[in-house]
Amino acid sequence: MNTRNLLTVLILISTMSAAALAQSQDPPHPSELKRRIVKRHYDDVSDKDRWEVKAAYPEVRLKGDRPLKQFNAAVKSLVMKSVGRFKNSMAEMAKDGTISANMNYYHSINYEATHFDEDVVSIRFFISEYTGGAHPNHWFDAITYSLSDDKKLEFADFFKPNAKYLDLISKESIKQIASKMGDFNANDWIKEGAAPNAKNFKNWNIGKNGFEFSFDPYQVGPYAAGSFETVVPYEKFPYPMHSDRFHVAESASYIDGSPPSNCRSGRWTKLDSEYKLASVLGKKNTRSYFYNDDRDCPDGVNCKRKSYVIAGDEVIVQREYLGYSCVWFQPKKGSETVGWLKSDTIKTRQEAVKPPRNWVGDWSHHGNEISIKESPGGKLHVYGTAIWIGLGDNVHVGEIDYLEMPGPSVLKVGDGDNEYDCRVRLRRLGRYLLVDDNLNCGGVNVSFNGVYVRK
Repeated sequence: MNTRNLLTVLILISTMSAAALAQSQDPPHPSELKRRIVKRHYDDVSDKDRWEVKAAYPEVRLKGDRPLKQFNAAVKSLVMKSVGRFKNSMAEMAKDGTISANMNYYHSINYEATHFDEDVVSIRFFISEYTGGAHPNHWFDAITYSLSDDKKLEFADFFKPNAKYLDLISKESIKQIASKMGDFNANDWIKEGAAPNAKNFKNWNIGKNGFEFSFDPYQVGPYAAGSFETVVPYEKFPYPMHSDRFHVAESASYIDGSPPSNCRSGRWTKLDSEYKLASVLGKKNTRSYFYNDDRDCPDGVNCKRKSYVIAGDEVIVQREYLGYSCVWFQPKKGSETVGWLKSDTIKTRQEAVKPPRNWVGDWSHHGNEISIKESPGGKLHVYGTAIWIGLGDNVHVGEIDYLEMPGPSVLKVGDGDNEYDCRVRLRRLGRYLLVDDNLNCGGVNVSFNGVYVRK
């Protein structure tokens, strides 16, 4: 056999082996599948009558690949009802002979999941169509569904009877829409389209930052002004308004399992957002007080704490909320203070990127220790121990020992990407080392999370 024929045979064998391997890979067992949303499609076209339908809609599959039957049926019915109305309209136009040979007609449906967890799924639909005229038409639809109760939720379900939540939503929405309206003078239009009645707020969803409301073109302004969306934060609704179900919506805003008003709870270094350094403003010895993170805080009447920082002190800023900044203050001696400071009492600054050797050193945080040393090839050797002490002689420990190439300000080390593999992220910020892990780097309750300083 010559070289050319031998090469052909080898290629065929390689191809057949790959195909056989692909065929031998079994799909995942239904029990392994997690809760998810599957995108379904309905497409149709009529070349004769020059129209096209493209519709996408969600299908919820629960853990174990079980369908959420009533929700899926309700969503499909909503979509097909809209498609059926369009088709009937086009059939009437064909019957009347009003279909233009120069026009292309269409009906389009898409969606987004504004929130999806083990308790609730909230879907916003975007619908657009053209059936002739000066411009296409656009509008919204929405559905929010309880997975635990297996039923559609109404907006009133989140509030106690007779609560004046519509007044609050109307006021907030009018303010937001007016600020977005631009050159269109539509104050009366806005006041009518966002007046405090349930019909105006029928397209609502649960979102990350609050209840979201969608307004169709013409509802609060002329077509040229477009459609509008407003967000009313959950914290705007006073606690006495809340029904027992309100927490289901509010939990969409939780950060690492805690309400956004909580600064001190959870793993403080866990967020993916950019942490920043800031200096406390004011004249020498000017005090800036910390504020609590109880239910009505930090903006409540009795939230001010006795602890404070003074002008010139350095803090780490995690995030902002209602005009306050969640900060970590690490004194040169003693333990840290974590809580809310008024954002106008501090000034953030950009930290310059530092060379890899700036990682090197021995770092500590509440008994946990991490040592970072330079290694050949530009890599860093990261070794650390963490400890958790329970009642009596109940002690759990953890250890990390990795060799990895650092980025400009982030160093990630770990065993792999499997669910139970240890993974640790280290971030350099000023004189601090911010560390968070996935709680799989030692015994029960052991964690490397925290703000470390050099020993």
